[in-house]
Amino acid sequence: MADEQTYPYAAAPGYAVPPSYPMPGYAGYGTYQMRGLPPAVWPVVVFTFLFGILGIISAARRAGKAQAMGAPSGRYWGTFAGTLVGSWVLWVVIYVMLAAAAAGMTPA
Repeated sequence: MADEQTYPYAAAPGYAVPPSYPMPGYAGYGTYQMRGLPPAVWPVVVFTFLFGILGIISAARRAGKAQAMGAPSGRYWGTFAGTLVGSWVLWVVIYVMLAAAAAGMTPA
């Protein structure tokens, strides 16, 4: 122990002391700070309602952009699924009502 030279600081001379706070613009290991707002969800609703299953293209692109920004991407897939099921139900109801009107019956 007598041979070792002790230093009054946290690092030996010539070496910088590592900061005790995260570097600006870096949120930690494996994460990035989000810059700007994530993509909007409403275009996924519009494309899925108008084009059906092809709305998956809009959902995939927006989910990918959101994930690259560090934002959660699940809301785009949930919006796509909900809109797809909702539009199918709406079209079935419209078809049944039109079929009933054509047959001269009133829906119950």
